[in-house]
Amino acid sequence: MSDSNIFRNLNEQQVAACKIVEGPLLILAGAGSGKTRTITYRIAYLISHGISPENILAVTFTNKAAEEMKERIYKIVGPVANKITMGTFHSTCSRILRKHAELIGYTKNFVIYDEKDTLNVIRKIIKEMDLPLESFAPKKIRRIISKYKREFIKPEMVAGGYNPNTLKIATVYSRYVKFLFRNNAMDFDDLIGKTVELMRKCPEIKEYYNEKFQFILVDEYQDTNRMQFELIKLLGDKYKNVCVVGDDDQSIYSFRGADIENILSFDKIFANTKIIKLEENYRSTKNILEAASNVIKNNVERKGKTLYTDWKEGEKIELIDGYSSMEEANLVMERIKSLVAKGTKAGDVAILYRINALSRVFEVAAQKYRIPYVVVGGTRFFERAEVKDILAYLKTIVNPRDNVSLMRVINTPPRGIGKKSMELLELEAAMKGVSLLKMLANLENIDMPSRAKEAFRNFYGIYGDIKKESEGKGVKEIMEIVLNKTAYIDKMYNTTSPEDMSKMENIDELLNSAEEFDSLTETPTLEEYLNQISLFTDIDAWKGKSDRINMMTVHGAKGLEFDTVFIVGAVDGLFPHINNIDSDSKIEEERRLFYVAMTRAKERLYISYSHVRDFRGSIMPSIVSRFVKEIPEKLMKEEKKLHVRTLNEFPTENVSNELAIHPVFGKIRILKIVGKGDGKRAYIALENGEKKWVLVKYAKLKFLEE
Repeated sequence: MSDSNIFRNLNEQQVAACKIVEGPLLILAGAGSGKTRTITYRIAYLISHGISPENILAVTFTNKAAEEMKERIYKIVGPVANKITMGTFHSTCSRILRKHAELIGYTKNFVIYDEKDTLNVIRKIIKEMDLPLESFAPKKIRRIISKYKREFIKPEMVAGGYNPNTLKIATVYSRYVKFLFRNNAMDFDDLIGKTVELMRKCPEIKEYYNEKFQFILVDEYQDTNRMQFELIKLLGDKYKNVCVVGDDDQSIYSFRGADIENILSFDKIFANTKIIKLEENYRSTKNILEAASNVIKNNVERKGKTLYTDWKEGEKIELIDGYSSMEEANLVMERIKSLVAKGTKAGDVAILYRINALSRVFEVAAQKYRIPYVVVGGTRFFERAEVKDILAYLKTIVNPRDNVSLMRVINTPPRGIGKKSMELLELEAAMKGVSLLKMLANLENIDMPSRAKEAFRNFYGIYGDIKKESEGKGVKEIMEIVLNKTAYIDKMYNTTSPEDMSKMENIDELLNSAEEFDSLTETPTLEEYLNQISLFTDIDAWKGKSDRINMMTVHGAKGLEFDTVFIVGAVDGLFPHINNIDSDSKIEEERRLFYVAMTRAKERLYISYSHVRDFRGSIMPSIVSRFVKEIPEKLMKEEKKLHVRTLNEFPTENVSNELAIHPVFGKIRILKIVGKGDGKRAYIALENGEKKWVLVKYAKLKFLEE
C-alpha cells in the first residue's frame, strides 16, 4: 500500500506523527484532534514499511478501544493485523505471566481476584485481627494497599512511626499478600506489578520481550500510573521505540493513581524524544474551542498547545442561572425541551455534573417535563444503596408489614445479626403467619442464641423510638431521626474516602429532596413523599437509547462527544469540588476536568449554576465557578436578566396575573397572595393549568417582565 493511500485522510501533523518510525515519540493529541485515526494509521504505516506486526505492542485502557482499533487496522492492512499484540495493560501482563509465572513462585494457572474477591479477603483478615470497622473499613484498606502496590512499597517498607493504625494496616497488607500467594492468586495491581518484578528479576525474560516488542505504542498515556510507566520503560529499554499518545490537558484520574508527570516528563526520561502536537480539532465549533482554550491556558502543569478548527463559529456559550438548584434544573429542562422541539435529538444531549449526587434534581426535573433520560455509567439516584437504606426505614414506618424493607435495614448498619438468625426469624414468622415486626416483639419462644435475640431486641427498640418520635414530623425531620437513632453515617462510612464522601453527598441530597417536599407541598405526609419517590425508581420508565438525554459525571463522559452539552452545578465548592480548592495541583486537575466537559460539546454548550444551594439542610449562597469567569465575555450569550423581588415587595392581596419563575414548577402565573409574615401564601397557576397554594417564604419567585 502506498503512502498516499495511507495518508489521504490525515492532516499534516497526523502524517508527521505516522512517519517518525524509530526512537521515542510523544504525540500530544488535543481534544477532538483525531487521535484514534492517527494511532491506527501509524500502525498501518509501520506494517507497510516492513515492520513485522508480531513486533508491535499497542496498549489501550479498555478492551473495547483495543477491539475497535484492531478492526480499523484490519480494514487497512488486512489479516496481518491479527498478529499485533494489542490490549489493555492488564490483559497484556496476564498473557506474559501465564508463560513465566513459575519464575516468581506462582503457577501458570494462577487465579485473578476481582475487586469483590479482594474486598472479601481484606474483610476476612480485618475480622481475624479483631480490628474495628470504623477505623479499618475494608474499602479504605483496599485503596491504601493498592496505592502501596502501585508505588512498589512492600508491607515491610510501610513506615508507621508511632502510629499504631499504620502498623496495623501494614499487618493487614502483609497477611493479604501472603493469602494471595498461598492461594496462587493475583489482584489487578499484581498483574502489572508482578510483570515488572519478573522483568527486573529475570534479565533473559526482559531481553526476550525487548526483542519481541520492538515497537511500542501506548494510548491515553496521561492516565498511566507509576507502575505502568515502569513497565513501559522496561519493555522499551533496548530499542527505545516507544510512542505514547495522550493529552496532558485531559489528565483527570489522579484519584485512581494516574500521574500527570508521566506525560509531562516523558521527553526527559526518554532522551532524544520527538514531540508532535495534534492541534486541529474536528469536533467543536470555534466559539466552544476558544472558550475551552482560554480556560485551560490558566494551568501551569501543561506542555502547552493551541487548538484550532476550520469549522463554523457556532453559537455562543449560554450561561443559565437559577435561584435554587431545583430552579436551575427546571431551566435546563426548559432549554432541552425547546431544543428538541426545534429538531435536536434527545440522544445528542448530555447533562454533565461533577458529583453523582447532582443527578437527583435533574432526574426529578426531567420527569416533570416528561423528557426521557438515562443515567449513564451510574445508578439512578433513588436506587443507590445508601438512599434505598434510608427509604427502607421510612417504608417500615408507613407500612409495618413491609418485610422486604425490614430485612434490608434490620442489620443496616451492622448490629451483629447473622444470616442464620435472620433466616430463622423469617421461618418463624412464616410459620406463625405474622409480620417480621410482630415476630420481633415475641422472641421468647424462638430457639436462637441469646446474643442474636439481644441484637434483634436492640433493633426493635430503635425502630420503636423512630416511629414514636416521627409522629407529626415533616419528612426531613423523620429522616434526621432515622440517621441519628441508627447512627447510620457513623457506622457505615469513613468520611475521608472519596467513595464514602460521594455516599454522604447522596444522603445530603436526599435530605434536600425531603426539605423541598415539606416546603412546597400543601399537606406533606410521609406516605405522599414515598408515593412520589416511587415514580423515580422504576427502571423501565424509559426504553431505548436513541431518544433519551444522557446524564453522567464528567469523568464518565471522557472520550465521548455530543451535539449539545450542559455543564451543571458550576459553582465553587462543587466545580471545582470543595475538597480540592486548597491545593494548586488539585485545582489544576479540576480545571482539566472542566476543560474535558467543555470539549465534549460539538455545536452548543450551556453552563448552569444556582445562586443558592441546599447544603446539609441549610440554604447557602453560592458563586459561579471560577472556571466560568475564565471564559471571555465575547464568547458568552448576553444573559436575560430577571427582576428578583424580595419577600417585602410582595403585595398582601390580589396580584394582577403576573408571570414568574418558581424553583420547582417553572413558569407560573400568580393569581393572588394572602396572609402575612411566614404564613403568607400564594395561589399559583402552572403551565398545565393546575392550580396550587404555596408558601411565599419558600417560593423564591423571580418575576418576569412581559
